[in-house]
Amino acid sequence: MDTITAIRIRIRIFMAYIRQLLAKINIYTNKTKQMFQKV
Repeated sequence: MDTITAIRIRIRIFMAYIRQLLAKINIYTNKTKQMFQKV
């Protein structure tokens, strides 16, 4: 196991985590937008 490959794997996991977090935020903002449109 190279240190470079280990870093690459960590970056990939980190990026996937950020993507999931952004997706959750997008879903939340879409829900709040729909609520505001109803009012």
